[in-house]
Amino acid sequence: MMEFSQVQQKTIAVAVTLLSTLLIVAAISGLLWLLLLFVSFFSGVLSPLIAAFVLALVVKPYYRWLTDKVRMKKIPAVLTVLVSILIPVTGFSWFFGSLLLGQFIGLLERLPQWGDAIYRYFAENQPKIFAFFETNRITEKLQTLWSEQSAAILDGLRMLGRTAWSAGAGAFSFVIGLAGWFVLPIYFGFFLTLDPPRENQVRGWMPFLKRDTQDTMVFLGREFVDIVVAFFRGQLLVALLQGSLFALGFMLTGLSYGLMLGLLMGLLNLIPYLGSMIGLAITLPLAFFQADGGWTSFFLVVGVIVIVQMLEGYVITPRIMSGRTGLHPMTIIFALFFWGTALGGILGMVLAIPLTAFFVTFWRFVKAKYIKGIV
Repeated sequence: MMEFSQVQQKTIAVAVTLLSTLLIVAAISGLLWLLLLFVSFFSGVLSPLIAAFVLALVVKPYYRWLTDKVRMKKIPAVLTVLVSILIPVTGFSWFFGSLLLGQFIGLLERLPQWGDAIYRYFAENQPKIFAFFETNRITEKLQTLWSEQSAAILDGLRMLGRTAWSAGAGAFSFVIGLAGWFVLPIYFGFFLTLDPPRENQVRGWMPFLKRDTQDTMVFLGREFVDIVVAFFRGQLLVALLQGSLFALGFMLTGLSYGLMLGLLMGLLNLIPYLGSMIGLAITLPLAFFQADGGWTSFFLVVGVIVIVQMLEGYVITPRIMSGRTGLHPMTIIFALFFWGTALGGILGMVLAIPLTAFFVTFWRFVKAKYIKGIV
């Protein structure tokens, strides 16, 4: 029988360990890839389920207060929570709906006028750029394209706006039956009344794992839920405050459709940075080229955005979120694009931050507990 030297034995042990590690990583990667394919393919079915789960986690303290302090039974408490959510939404739609819808339609109808204003500005103030466009017939091509497609684009956007408005204005109808989401209240009630499983119960779901591994899985599961709850509770409040500040600031500066644009920017900031990026692309050109616009309006709007972003970055988010995710801004931006692509659009972008924060936590845990001993 062939005997190996001590050095050879160590080399073989390291090789086997590395091979085993690679196989485990490949297996986990394959399972994650299959999971991503599954979630992406069934995102339409999973979206209301995930939305109900997240919403239930966010309002769970309110439900606990109703059942523990007010002594309500489960079903009346769930109905009270639903009504408490729907009444403000419906009330806001009732009081501000026509104003917001009118501003949205007016914004669409003004697009051709702003296009002409941009054309005249470059013709009068930037003759070299204008000459380049004219020489290459770029302006003519853009005007032809706009004249051919503007009617269809505007009609489509108006229809989209009315559809979105109908969904927002009919909140009660949305909850009980709109667009396949009629099961959302059922999911929501189920998750709201569901007691969190005890650690022994969770371990019982994994009898094939060792006790130490079970403890690890329990820790990671609890960490993921904590991250989801902290992020969405905090981000919802941050988005509401940002939207209110943007709307107030834009209205004070005289920006056309400032109320609608400010609230929209806040709403889109449920996905970090999305509202700010889209808002910059809309509000700054609008401030400059609107009827009473110019550099003064432009810099006033810039000032509003800078002030609100500074308040959000240095006051609002630190006080509400307390750095819970611990992610660098560049990591957040990359995560939005990555998960948005991996999970098929809006669902991935909404879940991007908690998923990324969880994987960062998972990596730190694995590195501290397992990798240090190998390396």
